[in-house]
Amino acid sequence: MKQAWQWCVVGISLAMGAPAFAAEANPRRAALERSTEQLDALVQKAHDGQLSPEQLRARRRRLEARLNHELSTLPADMKPGDIREVTVSKAEMNQAVIQSQEFEFFGPEDRPEWGWFPSKAAKGTGSTLIVDPDGRTRYSPSR
Repeated sequence: MKQAWQWCVVGISLAMGAPAFAAEANPRRAALERSTEQLDALVQKAHDGQLSPEQLRARRRRLEARLNHELSTLPADMKPGDIREVTVSKAEMNQAVIQSQEFEFFGPEDRPEWGWFPSKAAKGTGSTLIVDPDGRTRYSPSR
């Protein structure tokens, strides 16, 4: 779905004569979002029984090490609004890490006393970037 959206943006921007990747995300945000998607996929594999908690922990640590290395090598220059986008991406990555650590600690069994129910389907809230006519941005929860 995300790739289809990106191709729509490319097609629209080519039709309008604008550069195709003018609205490309900040590299730090892109690295965080990519790592979040990878970690979410690992947690889903663990929920599906394809990974043990120990395997999930090892893969999460490798993923975090790769992310930290990538972030340390990226330039620190940011445009206005980038700090907010990167902060939101960091928060989403931290949430994915928390979900991974919960599975590593509790495992696949329901633990109602801790509020841990891996048998229930998890629904992500997501967020939407809203830009007003003055160019100010804000995030709102997706519906």
